This record gives sequence, C-alpha cells and structure tokens, in this order.
Amino acid sequence: MLKALVLTQHCIRRANDRERQSLTGERDLKNNSIRNIENDLHSMYIREKEISSQIRDKDVLEESISRMRKEIVGLTTKLKVFVDLLPETLSRLPREQGFGCPS
Repeated sequence: MLKALVLTQHCIRRANDRERQSLTGERDLKNNSIRNIENDLHSMYIREKEISSQIRDKDVLEESISRMRKEIVGLTTKLKVFVDLLPETLSRLPREQGFGCPS
C-alpha cells in the first residue's frame, strides 16, 4: 500500500512537472509573440510618422507650385504687354542712339 502511494505521488509529480514545463513553454511563446507585436507596432508608428511628414511636405510643395504657376501666368501677361509696347517705345527713341526702328 505504501509502495502504491509513493508510486502515485511520483506519477503525480511527473505529471505536474510536465504540466509546468508545458505552461512555461506556452508562456515564453506568448511573451515572444507580445514582444514581436510590440516591435511591429513601434515600426508601424515610426512609418506612420514618416508618411505623415511626407504628406505635409507634398502639400506644401503643391501649394508652392500653385503659387508659382499663378505668378508665371501674371508675369507672362506682363511680358506680353511689354512685348506689345516695345516697337512703339523703340520708335520714340532718337535715331542717333541706334535704337530706332528701321524705316
């Protein structure tokens, strides 16, 4: 009877050890998974910040391009006015200076 009790306790201890090892392994796997997820989340956070910065830069550049295009349109209009006025202005200059239009 005592031998059977010792044998039963030994079997119970071995079963408990296997269960503890199994639980420890499962815990380690879950901890590793959590660490990997945290690392991925951190990488995504950094990437999100980079993309947000790129979007802000793109918006600033698009606004700058729009302003420059408007400026080009205005300057082109002024240039056309000056080009249209150039023959008349040159014809008014004294011919001695060599700026007059040929007759």
